[in-house]
Amino acid sequence: MVLPTIVVTAAAAPLIVAAICMFAYVKLDGGRHLLFWAIGHAGLPAAFIVVGFTDWQTAFPWYLLLPGMAGNLLATVMVAAGIRVLVGKPTSIAAAFLFTAILVLVAMLVHASLPPGNFAVSPFISSIFLLYGGMLLLRHRRSTLYTLVGIILLLRAAISLYYSIQLQDANADLNGAFSFSIFANLLTGLGLIMIEFDNARQRERLARDAEHKTRQFLETVLDTMPATMTFKDRDLRYRIINREMRVLLEPYGANLLGRTWSEIAGADAAAVVEEQDREILATGEPRHMEQGWKGADGRPTVVWALKVPLKGGDGEIQGVVTCGIDITRLKDTETQLIEQREAAEAASRAKSTFLANMSHELRTPLNAIIGFAEMMKAGYLGTLTERQQEYAGNIHQSGEHLLRLVSDLLDLSRLESGKLEVNVTECDFDQIAAAALAMVEPQAK
Repeated sequence: MVLPTIVVTAAAAPLIVAAICMFAYVKLDGGRHLLFWAIGHAGLPAAFIVVGFTDWQTAFPWYLLLPGMAGNLLATVMVAAGIRVLVGKPTSIAAAFLFTAILVLVAMLVHASLPPGNFAVSPFISSIFLLYGGMLLLRHRRSTLYTLVGIILLLRAAISLYYSIQLQDANADLNGAFSFSIFANLLTGLGLIMIEFDNARQRERLARDAEHKTRQFLETVLDTMPATMTFKDRDLRYRIINREMRVLLEPYGANLLGRTWSEIAGADAAAVVEEQDREILATGEPRHMEQGWKGADGRPTVVWALKVPLKGGDGEIQGVVTCGIDITRLKDTETQLIEQREAAEAASRAKSTFLANMSHELRTPLNAIIGFAEMMKAGYLGTLTERQQEYAGNIHQSGEHLLRLVSDLLDLSRLESGKLEVNVTECDFDQIAAAALAMVEPQAK
């Protein structure tokens, strides 16, 4: 007989391992192999209890022998099956249970053919599966833990073989073997759990590396854009700012992430922008606007911005993405063009006023010249010679021509002001040609 305290401790050790495996599987979202290991270690105490609390030197009734063999074989098969799942080999729990049932039936048949008191069948088969599991870990040594736990499983296989030898000796003392199995079972279970935690740590590290690379790629893409790109979360705090926007915000300093626009530019400058952002978060509708502010250095900046909501996979709005183009120079050019247009319009109005005033001022002396020329031609000032009569006629014609030119200037000012009325009438071309000839005849002579 084995000491009761040793039997209880040996039975409790795998139950502790099973509880830890189940906790990691349920609460920590561990791999499916943890379920295999939890089931296997939960069945192992039956073998210790049967051998420890019964007279194993005599013939066992089948109802005691069956749970002992089933618990021992289930433990080793499930441990090996869980390791297969861990290293990526397809294995199902149903197949593992079926295989265990077949092994138990074979072990019972073999045991029935052996002399009473011989229990070597079950430990021998268990040692084969422990050896298989240990070799799998050593072959797929993804870390040092794989190697260490593989060696421990090989050690447990040796212990099972030692059991098979001891159980054939009616006078054997199993207290030492039971004591050593407590340590081996705990060490194996903890080693398997440490493998899971190490794999989880590596998966987390790989996920962080992948996330870091994805973020770096995204930042590189955004930094190459010739436009400002930002992302604000639901609290309107900047989470992403591309290079173009950082250049614009350089006067405000380098620590911009995690701050709101009101914290950066001031509440007054940010009031309209943040009101638009809140409306986008509430309605989910994109908007566009001109966003202007004065930097810390006093330089004005104007950005034409398109704002769109960023929605997650569940459709919930996670923040606001803003894409903008710096139109400060364009706005400066527009202002200059407006000022130049206003100056040109003012100059045009001054010119029109000048022409109108000049036309009126010139018409007064021209009327006098034309009038006196007509009086001279009519003989009111005495009889003129033929040449004087000709000269008076030329003075009259030139005066009327100059008067028409002055009238044209006045018409030009009316035309620019939109007040000119065009009257279509008949004209004598011969008379016009004769007048033109008279204008240039003296110079030609």
